[in-house]
Amino acid sequence: MPVFDGHNVPLPDPPVGIDVVRFDGLSLNVWTAAPGIGAIEVVSNKAGPVVPPVTGAPAWLGYPTPEPGRGRQQSTTGATWMIVTGQSRLCQDGDCSPYETFLARTVEEQGGWHRVVPYQWEIRFTDRVSYAWEPWIRGAVIQVPFELWRTGINTPDDQSDDVRLIPTINDIDSNGRFNLLLSDHPASPGPDDAFTDWIYWHLPLDESPGDAGYRAWLAEAQSGAEAEMGPVTLGRIALMNWNGTDGEPVAGGGLNAWMPEPGTTFRIRTSASAQPGDAFRITTSNLLQDSTDEAPPPIGITPNPYKGASEYEVSQLTDQVRFTNMPHRATIRVFQLGGSLVRTLEKNSPDRYFTWDLRTDENLPIASGMYLIHINTPGGDHILKFGVVKKAPRLNVF
Repeated sequence: MPVFDGHNVPLPDPPVGIDVVRFDGLSLNVWTAAPGIGAIEVVSNKAGPVVPPVTGAPAWLGYPTPEPGRGRQQSTTGATWMIVTGQSRLCQDGDCSPYETFLARTVEEQGGWHRVVPYQWEIRFTDRVSYAWEPWIRGAVIQVPFELWRTGINTPDDQSDDVRLIPTINDIDSNGRFNLLLSDHPASPGPDDAFTDWIYWHLPLDESPGDAGYRAWLAEAQSGAEAEMGPVTLGRIALMNWNGTDGEPVAGGGLNAWMPEPGTTFRIRTSASAQPGDAFRITTSNLLQDSTDEAPPPIGITPNPYKGASEYEVSQLTDQVRFTNMPHRATIRVFQLGGSLVRTLEKNSPDRYFTWDLRTDENLPIASGMYLIHINTPGGDHILKFGVVKKAPRLNVF
């Protein structure tokens, strides 16, 4: 996923995998989270922050949310609003409610994970006048009661890196307004779950923090021009009033609320992977021991026994084991059990390990069996027993 610096120049992706960094006998591996959504939650309402956050999607369908029923979502009504996928006859059996469908239609078929991860996303309902683009019916701006924001990478409480997005509305009932439809969403089994028009999230051309990019788009759109906007990130999102008519069909009205109260904030948290600029700090302070209390770790050889391969080998044509916890200088002598000297190795380096290719002094591969290894160091002598089971020979030339 490309990340850009302050001059809009793409930064290199951080290294991921095995042996990302190797030094002084240490090998560092870096693994990152797979792209995904960590939680869909409501973090505030008209009364202020909701701590801890409460559910903002249908958990019974597999959506990642806080525990259902924990805390009150709205402060002025008994309504519970949830993010869902807008209904379409294109969904399997006409049911767009499963979480897998949400990921496919809302993320993967829209901007894709590379535009969504690792940011956090918010729908903020507010008393302020906000606008969206409605391209399918009117081809003009319409008022909406919310703002869309990309809130940075793991910085939910720091608004200095937030970017305001441009909403595009699919006006399902073609009335020129963003509103609640008197139609039931199948995410809940009852007939009482009204849902809204669809929301698409577009980046502004100017992605600098704040709402400058959004306002530049709005000024051009209100002038009558079809203002240019950036790519879509998320799409086909609707809000469902869960059990909004208390078991009665939504077609009859009688809803407990027609829109989330101002101050309500829905947050979509995504998994945050390693990013350019991330720093890893490694300390061995907890591993250091007072030499007056305990002896240093013993010299060893790994793997022991050797069974045809080791994690240090780079191909099937090479054999390799490592002596570990080695001092700066050492003389290593490998003997058969009968006393014959097989190999003499000299170590003179600060590395804490030393490699051996399982070959004799004549550069021949050693045979399977047991070996005795004598290691002479400035701190004393060490004796190791080493077992070898060689891999079957592979003929590549005939």
